[in-house]
Order: sequence, then structure tokens, then C-alpha cells
Amino acid sequence: LTHNNQVGKVTYFVRANMSVAKNKILFMDEENKPYDYQRLTGHPIGQLFGLTAIGFFADEEDIKNSPTQFGNLIPGDIKYKDLNGDKVIDANDEGPIGHTEVPEIFYGISGGVNWKNFDLSFLFQGAGNFNVMFSDQAAYEFVDNGNLMPEHLGRWTLATANTATYPVLHHGFNVNNHRPSTFFMKNAAYLRLKN
Repeated sequence: LTHNNQVGKVTYFVRANMSVAKNKILFMDEENKPYDYQRLTGHPIGQLFGLTAIGFFADEEDIKNSPTQFGNLIPGDIKYKDLNGDKVIDANDEGPIGHTEVPEIFYGISGGVNWKNFDLSFLFQGAGNFNVMFSDQAAYEFVDNGNLMPEHLGRWTLATANTATYPVLHHGFNVNNHRPSTFFMKNAAYLRLKN
């Protein structure tokens, strides 16, 4: 869409564009998938799959009364949803999460104004309906001798149990917490001033 106009000695324009690209896998031979929610059929190409994080373990009693998960759990570790109801969190509980890693929507808006020998213009560009999955040094604490990042300051402790935004810290790779899940999936939509 474009609009051009002149008011006296001032000319201006505004332009906007948007594109939406959707796709869906109509059929894929997936006999080896025991649960319907694990199948790619019906989902877009590049659909993210992983565990669904439902919070942090509050205490040892919470761990004992929850489905078994990965490794030796301690309070503050990530708690996952049992999708198939078998009281065991494993690969069978990985389902579709979020969108794909490819934007479904692209859009832009530009405009400008001219007056005598002066002009001013701008271009905003954005994308939406896509996610990214953070892992390794981009997300996990102390992995591969990595450092702590600002988000790790929100770690779970006894004092921050009700306000924590990150699980309890572990040194090196943690078999339970460091998995593809909704916890490490982020909305990647953006709008930026390009010019």
C-alpha cells in the first residue's frame, strides 16, 4: 500500500507491506511415532518440538510426588508436563511447542517528508510468528566453561523460590534442565528501525 500527497510546499509518502507464508505437512509416513502429538503431519515444516516446562520443583516432596524425570533431581530443577500420562517424563513427552524457526509474517512501513531542500525518511521492518530455541552457551550456565549471564541472576534458591525466573544453577551440562523445552524457547518476533 502506498499513499503520496502534497500539502502546500510539503510532499510526503507512506508505504506499507506485509506478507504471510504458511505451510503444512499433509502426509508423512510416521508409523514409528507412538503418539499423535509427536507426528509432523499437520504441522508446518520446521515445527519446534520439545518438553513443556510447567515450573520448578518446590521441594523434595514435590519431586517425590511428581512423574520421574531425568537424572538426580533437586528442588529448583525444571518440572515438565507428562503428556502421555505414564508418570515418566521421557522422549514420549516431547510435543509441538511454539512456532517454527522461520518467520510466518514479514512486514514493513516506510515514510518520508520533503520541504524545500530538506527531506526526512524512515523504514521500519519486522517479522512475526516464529520462535528460537536457545541452548548451550547461549542459555545454559557454566556449559563448556561458559560464564553466567544476566538471566542466571534470577536463579532458583530457597529465598527466591516464589520469584525465580531461572532454575537452580548446576556446574556443567544438566541432564534434566538443559533440554529443548518451552523454558528455553523464546518469541523471536521483532520490529526494527532499519533506515
